Amino acid sequence: MDIRMNQATPAEILALIESVDFPEIRGSTPMDLAYTRKLHALATRIEAWHEGDLVGIICAYTNDMESRIAHVSLLGVKKEFRGCGAVLVRRMLVYCRKKGFKALRATDIDEQNVRAVALYAKLGGKTMARDGRRLAGQINL
Repeated sequence: MDIRMNQATPAEILALIESVDFPEIRGSTPMDLAYTRKLHALATRIEAWHEGDLVGIICAYTNDMESRIAHVSLLGVKKEFRGCGAVLVRRMLVYCRKKGFKALRATDIDEQNVRAVALYAKLGGKTMARDGRRLAGQINL
């Protein structure tokens, strides 16, 4: 597996999203090419690649230098590459520390996605809020 930064095209990101089995709780945000174009243009992306295929990605908005909190918009990993999600989050944490951020926040974690909840907890994340099935968590740096 090869870890890269900001290499995937919007179409590759969309193909990954469509292949990942995770609950869709993003409300009115459609997981479509327009959404992936927004991620491509505005988010910092750390990507896992295997034999030329995008197999995992974490996308975070790292433009809020006033609060110095980076916001995770998407974390997705193909089923056969489970385990690399932790690598991607850790790499994003390193990136955020280097850029002077004080926290990495995820505001759309499905509480029924036990792997995601466990991953954030393992990495020191704390639940900050709950809205139905959605959890907001934060990892302080």
